[in-house]
Amino acid sequence: MSEWQLSDNAAYMHYCPNETIDGIAIDETPDFGKDVVVAADFSSTILSRPIDVSRYGVIYAGAQKNIGPAGLTIVIVREDLLGKANIACPSILDYSILNDNDSMFNTPPTFAWYLSGLVFKWLKANGGVAAMDKINQQKAELLYGVIDNSDFYRNDVAKATHA
Repeated sequence: MSEWQLSDNAAYMHYCPNETIDGIAIDETPDFGKDVVVAADFSSTILSRPIDVSRYGVIYAGAQKNIGPAGLTIVIVREDLLGKANIACPSILDYSILNDNDSMFNTPPTFAWYLSGLVFKWLKANGGVAAMDKINQQKAELLYGVIDNSDFYRNDVAKATHA
């Protein structure tokens, strides 16, 4: 990642720390520089390990992987980025409108909210994100141990990038 060459005039950098198709994860968050707005897709990692939200301009995560049913997206936006949406941006994607209306600009997916709330309560009662990180590391070691030591399965993912 230290060899990545970023454009000097890019409006933002999009980052996805976990690619689920091939099972590749980037455990170390790259330093994109203090002036680079980083938009990150944490759909497959949110609530599974700690995230330093201060390193990102926008974090989004579809609920369907770790939070609840499809139809809900969690979005965390750095306050200094609110109110900067392009005029062509649909109102539902103008996060300042959502922020000003306590995420109630339109009718929310109430069933998804309810189920997600149950997940949040369960997560808190079971040690929070740090506990999930530890459990997930143990599960990954067990699973990759079976795969890597099998004569039947083949794993092409480098150990350093196991998801």
